Amino acid sequence: LPFIIEEVIKIEESDNCLTVITRENFYDTKSIILATGLIPLIPEIKGIEDAYKNNFVYYEWNKIKLPYNSHIIIIGGGEVGADSACSLRVKGYNVSILSRSDKINVNPYLLDELQ
Repeated sequence: LPFIIEEVIKIEESDNCLTVITRENFYDTKSIILATGLIPLIPEIKGIEDAYKNNFVYYEWNKIKLPYNSHIIIIGGGEVGADSACSLRVKGYNVSILSRSDKINVNPYLLDELQ
């Protein structure tokens, strides 16, 4: 799974698609999982609240109702994000993890699963 170290600064919606904008790149996706830890919160990212209200953003990977092989971006590189990424990949989704930190803070077993 791609683990991309970039800070998300904005999310834009268009034609049933989301564009996740970082300082370096743009990523198109059908859905976003917010992996903000055990206590869910909406991070301060421009456009994320509207995307959440329009059912493009989720906290739980098993709530996503997209065709397999759809691209899903996970924002957050800790245990919750890594576990969600592995579960989605097993289901047949194309998954990328975006994290603003270069420290992958997950247990070694989960790290092996990501790789």
